[in-house]
Amino acid sequence: MSIVNGSWCRVRWHTGAALAIGLVTALMLAACSESRPLLEPTPMMTVTPEPEEFPLPDSEEPPLTELRVAYINLHAPAEGDETAISTFDERLDLIISELLEFDPHLVGFSEAYWSADTGRAASRLAGELLMEFQFVLTNPWPEDPETDPDDYAREQGFAEGHLVLSRFPILGAADSGELGPRQPYEGARRTALHVVVEAPSPIGRIDVYIAQLSGGSEIFELGLAGELVSYITETRGEGTLLLMGNIGSESGTLVLQPFLREGFIDLAVETNGRWANATCCRDALLGPLPRVERRTDFLMTDGWEAQTVGVFADEPIERNDGSLLYASDHNGVLAVLPVTDEHFPALAANPP
Repeated sequence: MSIVNGSWCRVRWHTGAALAIGLVTALMLAACSESRPLLEPTPMMTVTPEPEEFPLPDSEEPPLTELRVAYINLHAPAEGDETAISTFDERLDLIISELLEFDPHLVGFSEAYWSADTGRAASRLAGELLMEFQFVLTNPWPEDPETDPDDYAREQGFAEGHLVLSRFPILGAADSGELGPRQPYEGARRTALHVVVEAPSPIGRIDVYIAQLSGGSEIFELGLAGELVSYITETRGEGTLLLMGNIGSESGTLVLQPFLREGFIDLAVETNGRWANATCCRDALLGPLPRVERRTDFLMTDGWEAQTVGVFADEPIERNDGSLLYASDHNGVLAVLPVTDEHFPALAANPP
């Protein structure tokens, strides 16, 4: 559409010998002098040109051949942990860099942190990775049930919780289920995050859960595991299930039994055939440090086996002063799940 700036006027000429050329000129000047400068040429009425047709790019997304998922415990700063606070941005940079390279569809985080000193990990991660997100608060949590948890966290000056990022639409707000007592961390809440995302066909809806059970005895963690399994069976839909989190105990311990009895599979063991890829735990963030030896961080599904499973953010970066900095006290875990007709029979009936 073309737009003509300024106003315009038309002068209707009258024929007749009685009208002198000077009178006509005066009438023209009188009619147009208020609407535009004297020397401005009279604009011409133009017909809006037809828009040119350009070929549009193909808006159809290529068929999804794999689902890439990742999880990491971010290591929220404990009280007085100046190193964790002062290195917060650098550690997020390291995690973001590795996730950009992996290009995940779904990412889960525990101990996603916010304070006036650090800013919000959730907003930073979602903005840099260009993904939707949902967050569930776990700490601090008010003892008084009448107190609004968000207001309480603002008063305390910090917050941490579970965070999920998704490249697919998230259907509604995150749900949360409280797991067991608030011991051993006074003032914190043991919580499972639950969201439903809408992945392209043939995957469809995925129920995503994030939980952190670590920090107590094996019996304590076993009780939390049972409550988490109950929460999942009560709230999940009919689609695919993905559970990620810091379960606390190592592979092969009693804590995993409630999940295995329910039909969940530990992707690392199913894929690699052994106890694989240690994730926990470093005593500090600045190195050099010995390699971690335990695996407490898991990715589980309801039977969908992975093609590859590995770790990320497991190597430190060298800072300007020559010191070595790790992203977290945990390594992250990642997996690539192939989209095959073995797990999605509808794919065999309607191949891409």
